[in-house]
Amino acid sequence: MRSRRSLPSFVRPVLGPVLGASTSVALASLGAVALGASGCGSTPAPDDAAVTIDAAMELDAPAPSDDAASDAGVVPGTLMIGPAERPARMIVPPQHDGVSALPIVILLHGYGASASLQDAYFATTRLSRELGFYLVLPDGTMDSGGSRFWNAGGCCDFGGADVDDVAYLTALLDDAEARVPVDAGRVYFLGHSNGAFMSYRMACVLSERITAVAALAGTEATMVACEPTRPVSVLHMHGTADTTIPYVGGMLGTVPYRGAEDEVAQWRMRDGCDESTVDGGAREYDAMVAGEESHVTTWPACSAGTTVELWRMDGSGHIPSLGGASGAPHAILEWLLARRRT
Repeated sequence: MRSRRSLPSFVRPVLGPVLGASTSVALASLGAVALGASGCGSTPAPDDAAVTIDAAMELDAPAPSDDAASDAGVVPGTLMIGPAERPARMIVPPQHDGVSALPIVILLHGYGASASLQDAYFATTRLSRELGFYLVLPDGTMDSGGSRFWNAGGCCDFGGADVDDVAYLTALLDDAEARVPVDAGRVYFLGHSNGAFMSYRMACVLSERITAVAALAGTEATMVACEPTRPVSVLHMHGTADTTIPYVGGMLGTVPYRGAEDEVAQWRMRDGCDESTVDGGAREYDAMVAGEESHVTTWPACSAGTTVELWRMDGSGHIPSLGGASGAPHAILEWLLARRRT
């Protein structure tokens, strides 16, 4: 049985004070992944990054609608879905009319973070209402040190190997589809760090239902099998200066995980992509790095109309400053929403 140990303090995110027109959120460990067993090597160093978030962004989702299950049906707002012992918030955007099928995004936070904090970082509640998609905001399981995690298999159970997060997240999708008209051809996962590992895990085991995943600063453990039954579009984003989950890959304790380019190569193989690429040029997505640091490469010719894309973020750390709803988060969500099952 895997031994448990106290996890280091750097994995605990801190919510900074409100300063004038912006909220400064210290995310020095948002999504940081620590070692899962004692005596497994050195602890990765944290990123000392601070992300500026517009004060108008909602750090907490609205309260659940009292009338969500009434005879009038689900109304725009927030409702709770999932099992009673582990519910998740779901944002229902104004575009919801009870008839028209809308896409759905399931957001997965990093290790030691929470759904609310990850929602603030990616501005997903605001973008849900602006772009018109259902948003599911689940929390991972609390470990013995008080940090939430996802059991992505192999690398990432943090002493909670008995937690079946694949079943839990699948049940959330089932419940959402039972409550509102979800477009089955537009089902997406978005994750950071441990949440990125979990997003990839879901793409591996639930490919028949997932259209695309967007993963920031997290890949897959090399020893965990991935055999999707259908192609899944992938957007991988990774900073070359990430010291928590390095761009070139590394070890979580004794478990190796892929580097960013190897991860993208794996999905090109799984999706049957040919070698043709489109150079998307350089873009400015990280406010903490001068200039246009993000270099975009796309493999557009993959099976069943899927796409694989890499954003190599030169000089960016584990927690890039994405610039709120108008910057990289908007580009990420637009990329996801453009993927459709053929």
